[in-house]
Amino acid sequence: MYMRWATLSIDSNTIIVTPMKMLQAEREDPPDPEKVRKEKEEILALLKLSDSDLEARKKELLKWGSDLMINAFACNFYIDGKPNTDVVEANYLNNRLYDRLSVRKLEHKLHERPLILYSTRFQQKSYGPCLTRFRTRLRLDPTDDEDLVALANTSMSPFPTANDLVDTVIDAFQKIAEEEVKVLFLSNLRARCTDTLFYCRKS
Repeated sequence: MYMRWATLSIDSNTIIVTPMKMLQAEREDPPDPEKVRKEKEEILALLKLSDSDLEARKKELLKWGSDLMINAFACNFYIDGKPNTDVVEANYLNNRLYDRLSVRKLEHKLHERPLILYSTRFQQKSYGPCLTRFRTRLRLDPTDDEDLVALANTSMSPFPTANDLVDTVIDAFQKIAEEEVKVLFLSNLRARCTDTLFYCRKS
């Protein structure tokens, strides 16, 4: 599951999905983008292996993946091909994803959620340089000390690769994330049009 989160947005021009746990190449300071991409491509190749092949190479694979059943990550998005740098806008996206993929009200129907996520907030005063590094990996402004809204999923199944479960869950998340980025883009577009109209009328 972690390997899918880590590579979900490798070629996306819409969303940026970044797990809290860093890849090996991301531990360099500063990380080399080419090395990071190469590592993600290695992971993508591993994801095509069968369960028996993964089992045979399990010692080699220990350097990847979370050591917990919980995968924490956050999302950002692109605007006109460029990464959004505003933490508030990224938080808005993550909050919307949480609303779409959580069950918190009686009217929420569990069977309509392709996966269940929960949300957390990383506070700058608590996480300090760790959060600054995380914002940088998300392509956000590292000098912005706004707290960051993040998401997390818990892997409860002992057979996550059976019946393409992981692929089904991740593909569903990607579809919903791309839908929410479009909503965010349209909201920003309306706001800009409203501001422009107000300015023109005022002038």
